[in-house]
Amino acid sequence: GKAVDLRLYFIANEGPAIAGGKPSFASLHGAPEVEENIRQLCMGAHSPATYLDFILERNKSSAREADWQAAVAKFGGDPKVITACAEGAEGAALLSQSLKASEAKGANGSPTIYVNGAAYKGARGVRSFTLALCAALKASGQSEPQACAKALSLPPDPGEAGGNCGEGGKAPAAPAAVDVL
Repeated sequence: GKAVDLRLYFIANEGPAIAGGKPSFASLHGAPEVEENIRQLCMGAHSPATYLDFILERNKSSAREADWQAAVAKFGGDPKVITACAEGAEGAALLSQSLKASEAKGANGSPTIYVNGAAYKGARGVRSFTLALCAALKASGQSEPQACAKALSLPPDPGEAGGNCGEGGKAPAAPAAVDVL
């Protein structure tokens, strides 16, 4: 909610300009990932109140083959505006800015998460992320939103070692041995 200033930055490589002076980009998952990143940035620029809902909707499809225009419209955006942004100089500039911000933070893997400037090392899940944010709010003297109390009642996230964020959690279990041929 309003207690958190969430900023998303993408990881990719910016290459030399192609026809028309537009920069080229390469990412781990290829052109479809770059195109989706740009659409998400354009949605953030043109529909900032609902772009996170758009991102969550898009992430429901593992291959992201779903109709992205329908997802834009579902969350109050104009597909024509997002298309113009994504295919034009604006989208390329947004991605370029995002990549520079990631690089400045030292992010080189996804996800790389910082909470109040410190690298987050906990489990990847709603409960763990929420509790980490709640701990940061508490440490800065801010009141905790209701989500903090609700998060305590959620089951532990995969990879969470008995809890975290001051809950008196157990030490992490020893890693399982795996034979690699």
